[in-house]
Amino acid sequence: MPHGWGILMAFPTLQTTSSGTASFGATSIGTSFPASTAAGDLLVLYVARQTAVTMNAVTGWNKIITDPTNGGTHECWWRRFQVGDTAPTVSATTGTGWAYRMIRITDASAVTAPAASALVTASSANPDPPSLTSGFGAVDTLWLAAVSSTSSSGPTAYPASYSGGLDINTGVGPDFAFASRQLNTATENPSTFTYGSIVTWLASVVAVPPVPFIAHQPYVYPPTFAVNRSYFY
Repeated sequence: MPHGWGILMAFPTLQTTSSGTASFGATSIGTSFPASTAAGDLLVLYVARQTAVTMNAVTGWNKIITDPTNGGTHECWWRRFQVGDTAPTVSATTGTGWAYRMIRITDASAVTAPAASALVTASSANPDPPSLTSGFGAVDTLWLAAVSSTSSSGPTAYPASYSGGLDINTGVGPDFAFASRQLNTATENPSTFTYGSIVTWLASVVAVPPVPFIAHQPYVYPPTFAVNRSYFY
């Protein structure tokens, strides 16, 4: 790299979201893109379901969290939006209740894919998302902490230092909630969510890497020296 140049980064930024639900018995849920979605934006799609069913593949989307065995769970896909895209419909082999949240993120890497933890599950009033080492190193990362359950209501508090907490619920389950944090670290372990009562929950963490870019700094010319010509005579 030329002298005076360096690698800079900017945090990926959560811009807008969309969400929706489908009543129990539906075999699919339609989605919509978040407001102002534009070419190159990173889209992260979470879909929660009430019962243990197998979700079908979502064409053109990359799945990073999957769980066909638990009720109240959530799965997650990502895609970089392209002009002409249509919002996907997520379907299953049998009917269930549904809730989804789609997140629009700018300034995310166009080369490196998001990283995700495995789902963890327990029964308590304080769902605890797992620790995740992203694999990106200590860079400006957007972290998403998420929890879902069969509960008819959402959390009353979100992990400390996380912001923008949002919940989506059918009123009878499933419930899905998430919050986000910008933090330059290779490993993140969010604190807990809080519910008003004990629930059987499933929690996850997703890490979104930044766009590195090369920035030029003014070139500093080396000092000049006068030549003493009398030295050569």
